[in-house]
Amino acid sequence: MLRYFVFFLLICFYLQSSAQKSYSIKGFIKNEINPQMSISGPLKNGNYVYLEYLSGKVDSSIIKDNRFFFEGSIANPEPASLNHAHGGATILLSYESNFEVEFILNSPESGLYEYLSNVNSDSFFYNTWLKVGNRSHSLVKKRSELQNLNQQSINIESKNEIEVINKLLDNLYSSIIKNNQLINIEKAYILMSDPNFSNEKYKSFFDELSTTEKETKIGSLFKKKLENFS
Repeated sequence: MLRYFVFFLLICFYLQSSAQKSYSIKGFIKNEINPQMSISGPLKNGNYVYLEYLSGKVDSSIIKDNRFFFEGSIANPEPASLNHAHGGATILLSYESNFEVEFILNSPESGLYEYLSNVNSDSFFYNTWLKVGNRSHSLVKKRSELQNLNQQSINIESKNEIEVINKLLDNLYSSIIKNNQLINIEKAYILMSDPNFSNEKYKSFFDELSTTEKETKIGSLFKKKLENFS
């Protein structure tokens, strides 16, 4: 009896672990501006959408009733791209993550069509990456404008503003290291986007990763980037 009870507990633990590392992607094809496109293309029922992982794995889902769907589990958080014949979108797969993705038909001019993407997710990893990326892009753009201005004339004020922006960037990425809602692999992926990335700045972070974390795809990319800056 005890043996069966232990076996039952192991099964429950396995199912719980699998659920915690699962993801799902619900996709919608929005051809409202020209409903005929759902039948005659460019992205129509019967076509495929592909989920391409950073590790090289590829899954596919057929479009049916203007919808597609993916679900599965991951050993580690991993960037992936949803691709179709006319575009796609980037997502970051994480444990217990759910995505809703819309590919929206757009016509910038008569006879010309394209698909815009709209991604919504409950993934803290994905949403943090998006938020940090947008903030970083804004700061780097402002810094570039000041640097161009500074090249035209010696401007002490603009130099001081550049220093402030660099400090803001450092604080932005330092907050990622301190964020307890992200696991180390997720932190590593976001940190690689730091425009002030350097070996000196992040070697200690990498050294503190476990051997298993270092051997993941993200861990390997982080190590390679450190080597490029050494």
